Amino acid sequence: MNSLKDLCNLEVLYLDRTKITNASAAVFESFPRLLELSLASTRISSRFLKSQHLNNCVQLERLNLSKTRIDDTGLVCLHLPLLSLLNLDGTRTVDARYQHILYRVQRI
Repeated sequence: MNSLKDLCNLEVLYLDRTKITNASAAVFESFPRLLELSLASTRISSRFLKSQHLNNCVQLERLNLSKTRIDDTGLVCLHLPLLSLLNLDGTRTVDARYQHILYRVQRI
């Protein structure tokens, strides 16, 4: 992931089915213009979201976290004001505690 950190103009990034882990979260601070991110079927967990690094992607509109180890405790740490699509299929999210996120999301 460190090889990507210099791509500060990156707008779309698909890392589905890669070996990305929670340890890679800090690299997302390098992508302030990121509009779309897919981390489906990776080994990330709620710890990834709790690190708050992803929140630096303030332009993020579409986020795919399907088939990850994300649960409610991580999801409440997600603060992306422009998010309009959030895929949580196959995650461990079951609680209504993240309704504040879903309220802001226009389409799911």
